[in-house]
Amino acid sequence: MNEIRRTAGRSLRGKHALRPISAAILIGVAPPIYALTVLNSSTTTQTLSTDTSYQLNAGSMVSTTIGNAINVEGIAPVTLINAGTIISSVNNQAAGIRFDVSGSLINQATGRISGNTYGVFMNGGGSNNNVTNMGDISVQASHAIAYGGTTSGTIDNFGTLNGGTAGPVGLTADGIYLDSTGTVTVNNHVGASIRSGVNGSSYGVGIAVVSGSVTINNDGTINSYHEGVVATTTTAVNVTNSSTGVIRGTLGPGVQFDYTGTLVNNGAISSTLAPGVDISYGQITNNGQISSASAAAIQLGGKDNSVTLGTGSALSGANNESILSISPGNTLTLTGTDTENGNFTSASLSRDLTKIRSNCYHKPESYEATDLYALME
Repeated sequence: MNEIRRTAGRSLRGKHALRPISAAILIGVAPPIYALTVLNSSTTTQTLSTDTSYQLNAGSMVSTTIGNAINVEGIAPVTLINAGTIISSVNNQAAGIRFDVSGSLINQATGRISGNTYGVFMNGGGSNNNVTNMGDISVQASHAIAYGGTTSGTIDNFGTLNGGTAGPVGLTADGIYLDSTGTVTVNNHVGASIRSGVNGSSYGVGIAVVSGSVTINNDGTINSYHEGVVATTTTAVNVTNSSTGVIRGTLGPGVQFDYTGTLVNNGAISSTLAPGVDISYGQITNNGQISSASAAAIQLGGKDNSVTLGTGSALSGANNESILSISPGNTLTLTGTDTENGNFTSASLSRDLTKIRSNCYHKPESYEATDLYALME
């Protein structure tokens, strides 16, 4: 049986607390006093539905052979604090923790969460569905952290996603998977790490954005076998990679926007077998490093993209190819004070960079012949 401790927290319903009514009436409408429920170790699924605050202490473990390890239901909003170990079954859709109501998870430094399909699945809808991770959340098949439905909230990662200390990391594991129509902010802090599985033929992404309005702030490391960050949603995605941020792709780009998005890079973004950055309809502002070992540093796959290169910008692509413009109407702007080396090329004369603006002394070292006419603007 779970141990229960009383706390000072309580829920006030209606406006009774504001009205000067009699003590006798107050007794009749006394609000419930919610407790902190401390979870004991268990080998069966724990369903949390009768309280608003739960805690699994260090040294305790919830590990199941069937279904999810913990289901969060009932009263909302719910806060779950984990300092112990949570391991789901290897059933197809099993999660370490699944939220079906609005709530927040705090995974402390000693916290270990391992799931089969989901490490943590936030599916409760509404706002303020937050995950703060200081330990490790790992997954065997799909997503260390996933948001679904209409769920909005913030992910603050100070620890590791797919670090492997919570459990095995599968070949197809993603770090974060966002398929919610809500608004989600991801903060990967200094020293934190988001990793994917390795050697999966089609899956294994650092952060995947499928739907919703998403902002990603990276101060740590995102290291992926496919794309570091990939957005397939038609809603604009905003990515800021700070001076301490590192985003790496292997088979795919470091950052890829299939539709619209904004990237501000002050750190390092790279890929081994794809462009460092590949965008279809978006804006790039670069004051850091973008590189590829086998393709252009930046590839503009769609039209009407804009690239601004500022002080500190360093582009390094295969065959000295800094920017490749595949579609027409793309714009390059040079700002700050520096020198940018490399070639700025296009798939054909009709698909050149439409405009190259220089607002300062920062200018490319060389251009392909097909781009020279654009300098006349």
